[in-house]
Amino acid sequence: MGTGGGIGGTRGGNSGTSGARFGPVFTFIVAVTLVICVVNATSVLIEHSNGGSPIHIWEPILWEVSSMVALFALCPLIFVLYRRFGPSRLGLGRFLALQVPIVLVFSLLHVAGMVAVRHLGYGLAGMSYDFGHGRLPLELLYEGRKDCLSYAIYVGIFWVADRLAASQDAPKAPGRLEVRTDGRVLYFEPGEILWVEAAGNYVELNVAGRASPLLVRGTLAEYTRKLAGADFVRIHRSRLLNRNHVRAIETTHSGDVTVTLSDGREIAGSRRYREALGQ
Repeated sequence: MGTGGGIGGTRGGNSGTSGARFGPVFTFIVAVTLVICVVNATSVLIEHSNGGSPIHIWEPILWEVSSMVALFALCPLIFVLYRRFGPSRLGLGRFLALQVPIVLVFSLLHVAGMVAVRHLGYGLAGMSYDFGHGRLPLELLYEGRKDCLSYAIYVGIFWVADRLAASQDAPKAPGRLEVRTDGRVLYFEPGEILWVEAAGNYVELNVAGRASPLLVRGTLAEYTRKLAGADFVRIHRSRLLNRNHVRAIETTHSGDVTVTLSDGREIAGSRRYREALGQ
């Protein structure tokens, strides 16, 4: 918003998350827009002090604030639309096609809100305000091109915020596991583990190259957390499987599955968890 460019501008007397959460993103937008608002308003005052047509000092402030208020009021709507009809849901092509009508409606709502605030401000000062100055289509086109930029910037901010939130929420690949069993301390890379199975107050770690499992004190939930980010999935209420070792999946008559692993061993999976295996 603002004179001569910026986010959702104005011109003289004629006129912008499991994902990111709206609150922090909106706070960032408000901070950036306030800076642009101050820069644009002071720029207008400087231009008019150097020989431009005389204006009251409050007028450029009202022009900027009115645009800013209208943009802030529309921000939650843009966020909701982006969440519901974003590129991750529609695909990039359909998403871009949908932006055309959305931007048109966004611009009309922004102008309507902005003009309403200005009429109120000028009315309180005992003055009248004319947005179109007899050339309404040209003024709508002028505002519309800047509203397109404002809308694109806001959607871009939402997209970046989602990417940052996703990178922070994504589980990091675990390091080596320290396993204490039979008075020894053993270390394994997550990729060496074929599957983990619950056994009362213990779990059985089935490791590649070992014929018998290692019995370790712990719970399946605990090892689910430890192995997050290493492509382990639950295939049974008591069984956690390393998908990297899956070589074949066969569905039984009951709807359960039999999984063949990289070392030839077969383990059973429940139909309740088939989706984790892409079945």
